[in-house]
Amino acid sequence: MNKKIATFRIDKIISKGETIISNIFLEIFDKELIGIFGSSGVGKTLLLKQLSEYKDKINFLPQNPSEMINPYRTIKDLLFETGAKKSFIEQLVVECELTGVLNLAFSKCSGGQKHRIAILRTLLTDNKLIYIFDEPLAALDFKNKEIILKLFDKVLKESKHTKSIIISTHDLFTIIPFIDKTLELTSNGLIKREISLFKDVVKTYEFLIKEPIDLSPEKIEARIILLNQLKTFLTED
Repeated sequence: MNKKIATFRIDKIISKGETIISNIFLEIFDKELIGIFGSSGVGKTLLLKQLSEYKDKINFLPQNPSEMINPYRTIKDLLFETGAKKSFIEQLVVECELTGVLNLAFSKCSGGQKHRIAILRTLLTDNKLIYIFDEPLAALDFKNKEIILKLFDKVLKESKHTKSIIISTHDLFTIIPFIDKTLELTSNGLIKREISLFKDVVKTYEFLIKEPIDLSPEKIEARIILLNQLKTFLTED
């Protein structure tokens, strides 16, 4: 097991005079990619913002990160001023499919490119232990989601610095192949969910959408059982 790099205990998080979340206990280990999910309105963003107050350990990128970047700076300047090793930056630029825009101003890039640039720029800042991203996959197409998840995976594996990544998401199907730990946020804390269960659900989902439909009674019955299992898993508290 990798070494533990941080432990967070938060008794309660209050918003508008009301306790939204309580009993938060979170241990983070080196090179982990952690996914936090939960129902809408449960307080994922509140939790991440609370964690981001530990500024000596954490670099936090909120939703809509492109709004925080000077639109007139070139992509080359934005990335290479981070202080990361030049060869590593160049490698990640290729991974993120940004080679062709290095000399463009940030304002001239597409929405997907801006999102990738903001995330890459944050990851290249090597003076933090933990990098937190609030809904980094929201409103992205599948290609951009996959590029970002592969970027997270590569940075964790190849960076010489101690670091871990936490992301909040609603998109469990997409993140499961990349994630090391899944935590469900509830009003009474974080609950660890076994990734193997999610992987079984993903396999069921992929089977149902890819397998040619067989209209024999036995195959129809088998599909109904799988669909009910999938529905139960996705709707249970």
